[in-house]
Amino acid sequence: MGHPSPGTESFHPSAGLLRATAAPKPARNPVTGAFLDPALEQAFRHEQFQLADGRFVRISIVLSTCVFLLYALHDLYVIPEAAITALKIRFGLFAPLAAICVGLVFSPLFERLHQPIALLFGTIATTSVLLLGAISPAEGFYPYTTYATIFITMGPFILKMGVPAQLSYIAISMLDFNLVHHLLPRDPPHVVFSINFSLFLMGLLGAFIAFQQGQDTRTSFLQRHTIAKQIVIIQAEREKADSLLLNILPQAIGDRLKSEHRAIADGFAEVTVLFSDIVGFTKLSERLSPEELVIRLNSLFSAFDDAAVQLGLEKIKTIGDAYMVVGGLPSPHDDQAGAIAEMALRMQAIVSEDARLHGDKLSIRIGIHSGPVVAGVIGKRKFAYDVWGDTVNTASRMESHSEPGRIQISAAVAARLTGRYKLVPREMIEVKGKGPMQTYFLEANPPGGASGASGVSGASGA
Repeated sequence: MGHPSPGTESFHPSAGLLRATAAPKPARNPVTGAFLDPALEQAFRHEQFQLADGRFVRISIVLSTCVFLLYALHDLYVIPEAAITALKIRFGLFAPLAAICVGLVFSPLFERLHQPIALLFGTIATTSVLLLGAISPAEGFYPYTTYATIFITMGPFILKMGVPAQLSYIAISMLDFNLVHHLLPRDPPHVVFSINFSLFLMGLLGAFIAFQQGQDTRTSFLQRHTIAKQIVIIQAEREKADSLLLNILPQAIGDRLKSEHRAIADGFAEVTVLFSDIVGFTKLSERLSPEELVIRLNSLFSAFDDAAVQLGLEKIKTIGDAYMVVGGLPSPHDDQAGAIAEMALRMQAIVSEDARLHGDKLSIRIGIHSGPVVAGVIGKRKFAYDVWGDTVNTASRMESHSEPGRIQISAAVAARLTGRYKLVPREMIEVKGKGPMQTYFLEANPPGGASGASGVSGASGA
């Protein structure tokens, strides 16, 4: 099967880098559904409280308090003969205790005491309703005890009670009912049994709802955090891929390759191209081990790379011990010829120092030319940013027709450097494919000499 070209398919650096694996599910309490890992359970409770439960329960308790007190109008209609006592229960018992709960849910203690506060409020409401039922005549008794049964079922919905709080709510509500019945006996045994049975079963239904809600919210919590971790991994892999891409392509070209669905090719009216070849490296390779050879070449080319970055130049490629760098692409350079000249001199110094340290006779031969080129990305695999045109060929000829340890430049480059570097003209040379050409050797200015004072020296041999 063929591979898509860079001009027909966008590049996705993170594709295939992340292979998600199913992490083991954290252990949970089989009764309450809570995570057995205390730190994980605490993180879940905090996040759930901040995201939803805190605000919801605050509103629920405030609204439930108001509704409970407004039901005093209901008392006047349903149990008019006990309306005064009912008012005392609602406003003398329930209201002050509910006010304490309202104060707690707006205090810094709320997050830590959410479940106890929810249980306290539910107990206050259920106890008050059971008292209202106890003081009611027969026609009012059953509605109020029914309300108590509804309250005990709604705990997980209105107050976000967990399973432990809901189970405690069942026990306290049943205890309240039986205590009220003991203090104000009025119901036959079968009614007492029916109410206890209803409180217990409806409370268990509430506990099941609390368990299921807890399971669902904990599963969502784990999913959110799994997704967050995967996003972090993807981002890290994307950055790694982008970093690798920058080692192959200029950043501007890499960005275009990822986003554009067409071939990347640009024309540049003027750039300066440098070719170099390390003289003596072939003989050196005959006496060094492969590892020693690669380490030595890597040291040289890494130093060249650092110099290119410092000077704002674009390394194009290496072939064996040959090194190619260009000034003026893919972004314009204020002084591309000057920067390339400085690059050449630094490369000379780097190779000379390396040869001195290792005690051998390595040198470098360099050629430079300026002119128009076409640059772009080629290949279906192992993308490469390259340059083409007569300027590239001429720069290559400048290198191959140069001398070891010398920097040969064309007349086009010399015209841009005159007055800034010492330029030594050569006799006319015959260049393959170009014919006779006037070229120059670029040399560093002598220590203490004013930059550009030398200008163009007389021709060698003149």
